[in-house]
Amino acid sequence: TASRSTSWRSWTFSWVAPDFDDSSWGSAKLVNRQREYATWRSPLPHIWPDTAGYWIGPNRADVTATSGPTGAALYRKSFTLADDATVRIFGAGDNSLVAYLDGAPITDGKSFTVGKYIDMDLTAGTHVIAARGNNYPKATLPNPTGIIMAVYTVGDAGLLDELVVHTDHTWNAIY
Repeated sequence: TASRSTSWRSWTFSWVAPDFDDSSWGSAKLVNRQREYATWRSPLPHIWPDTAGYWIGPNRADVTATSGPTGAALYRKSFTLADDATVRIFGAGDNSLVAYLDGAPITDGKSFTVGKYIDMDLTAGTHVIAARGNNYPKATLPNPTGIIMAVYTVGDAGLLDELVVHTDHTWNAIY
């Protein structure tokens, strides 16, 4: 539930909770695909396992591969596991990222050049990733905004097994 306000930035609500209704949010905007060399940012972050994932931003006209608004944007995506599994969740943000799984904080970082990851044991069923990306003011361009995330199952030897979900246009976003 949200308190009365003209801007979500002053709302008090549990947007990270799995049962939060984000149906009024728009779709995320594809900023650029990981490892495509169309922009200065690719192929960042370094040592990223998912070459098909996208940097995503809020769906606004001023979000491009080289510029975006300063401030925070919120993102959400649900995914379903058929069986209990160990997953590895990767994330990075430009300029920062705080990520949540099923309402609990799981990782944060302040670098778009180095991704972070966490291994977690999850039960079969539907789970929700929520993330807050924050773009800091910068006097000169480029100053893009966005996040990139990926979830993989992890095999017995600790190696990545299957891609479960990654950032793309199916994520919900609000600025």
